[in-house]
Amino acid sequence: MRDKLRLLWKLEEIDDELQNKRAKLASLDDGSLLKQRVDNLREEVEKNRQEIRNMRREMEDKELEARGIEERRRSMERRMYGGLVTNPKELESMEKETEMLRRTQDRLEERVLELMYAIEDKNQQLRLIEEQLKSEEAEYEKLRQSYEVAYKELSECIAHLEKAREELLPQLDPYLLERYQEIREREGGGIAKVERGVCGGCGFSISPRILSRLREEDTIIYCENCGRILFMDE
Repeated sequence: MRDKLRLLWKLEEIDDELQNKRAKLASLDDGSLLKQRVDNLREEVEKNRQEIRNMRREMEDKELEARGIEERRRSMERRMYGGLVTNPKELESMEKETEMLRRTQDRLEERVLELMYAIEDKNQQLRLIEEQLKSEEAEYEKLRQSYEVAYKELSECIAHLEKAREELLPQLDPYLLERYQEIREREGGGIAKVERGVCGGCGFSISPRILSRLREEDTIIYCENCGRILFMDE
């Protein structure tokens, strides 16, 4: 029986290690959250660049419109002050129109100035976002490299343990294996080694009577506290 239990204990060690490695694999940070931040920053960068392009187009349009109005106003003033128009009513009408053109030109030039300052501020904001993006891209790349190395190592270790487990299963007593699986599913472990009179699974002190049976009887004995199969390798 002891040899059968020794094999079962070996299965327990493999299963514990498998459980540990699978938990580590599942907890690995693959950088998904950081990748989302990087993607958001990229979108923000593109959004700011598009806003700058739009403002530049508007500024160019306003500058062109302001130059056209200025040329029209100057042409009208040359006619007014060059003696080409002598009718008082026509002069009065032209004066009103030139004044209107001047106000329109002033508004356009004021808007151009606003856009110049806005573009400068937006460019400064864009540079800060680009710097943050560059930093987080580097951090993400570093994290992904670490993740891929750890994922590969854990996956290979799990594959090795699974192979060892499959090779061990045919050597186990079918009844012991069935009991082990039932108890492990319930308790998180199917067999416990007894060391210094204590169950290695739950820490419960084993009674002298049970210890004596473990040494002398060729049978399956369970922990009185957790129900695990007890194994004493003496």
